Amino acid sequence: MKTSTIYLLSSIALLSGCQEESAYLKQDPLSELNRPVPPPEPIPGAGSEPTLMDSDGDGINDSQDAFPNDPTETVDTDSDGTGNNQDAFPNDPTETADTDGDGTGNNQDVFPNDPTETVDTDGDGIGDNQDPSPQQPGENDGGPYDGETCTFI
Repeated sequence: MKTSTIYLLSSIALLSGCQEESAYLKQDPLSELNRPVPPPEPIPGAGSEPTLMDSDGDGINDSQDAFPNDPTETVDTDSDGTGNNQDAFPNDPTETADTDGDGTGNNQDVFPNDPTETVDTDGDGIGDNQDPSPQQPGENDGGPYDGETCTFI
């Protein structure tokens, strides 16, 4: 009994052992399947991995981007919701802005619009740098308690 081998290649059945076998049919039928396949073309805006999304087109894949819809931000080191590019204090989750640029964040700055003052120890409305008696309200400093005597009970 004669045995024939059948190979399937692109919907054509190749019979090994038949007399009608051509030179083409004598080639390895799997050689076409083993040829190298070129990598897929990159998708514009997809970052370095063509299979990953980069919604804002900043070159950082959405899975790695803290702000996937903002092309100006990618990282939020202190997890305060403000990206490092806009955060005056990227390592402090309690501060994000310093309006007057004095180095003290607005949340801690008693005078957020005055770069010469940040603290008012005695609470008289005059910053410690301008207050002649920053520890005592009403001590001839032009504050609201001038001329009054305060009695503590």
